[in-house]
Amino acid sequence: MGHIIGVKIVNDKDDIMLITDTGVVIRINVKDISVLGRNTQGVTLMRTSDSGKVVNIAKILKEDEKVEQQK
Repeated sequence: MGHIIGVKIVNDKDDIMLITDTGVVIRINVKDISVLGRNTQGVTLMRTSDSGKVVNIAKILKEDEKVEQQK
């Protein structure tokens, strides 16, 4: 079990990126992530090598969100 490296507010239309300390990046559509009950231990989104770890997450901004941030 690891530490929490970040939290993002997302919806089913969003994509997120997971970034490891070795430079591996994967993009996942949020609607493809399983939703489990509170009694579970969570969902594995990415497996790393024994010494590797996820160091950052990022929400991919849609075009309309980019325009809003520029205003």
